[in-house]
Amino acid sequence: MYDSILEEATNSLPNRSLLWHYRSRNEDLISFSNQKIYNNNLITFPSNKVREKDSGVEYIFVQDGIYDNRCNVKEAEKCVELVIEHFKNHPNRSLGVI
Repeated sequence: MYDSILEEATNSLPNRSLLWHYRSRNEDLISFSNQKIYNNNLITFPSNKVREKDSGVEYIFVQDGIYDNRCNVKEAEKCVELVIEHFKNHPNRSLGVI
């Protein structure tokens, strides 16, 4: 007999670990868990620093972006525009584009 449904689930369901963690509010918390629980195998993304302009992960919608023949010209043009803007505004920062 189990004391709770969680205990029963723990004993009867397969054990799975996270592979990815997308953006914690406090990077120190996920870093601690990654080290102590996941043996630093958890892939994490940087948190978006609210106090620092133009920092972190950001989603940008491109109006009329159409994927055609394995290409999206409007999105590619927007990426180039944003990369140039980044290097003009923040020449000493790195940039990752996905």
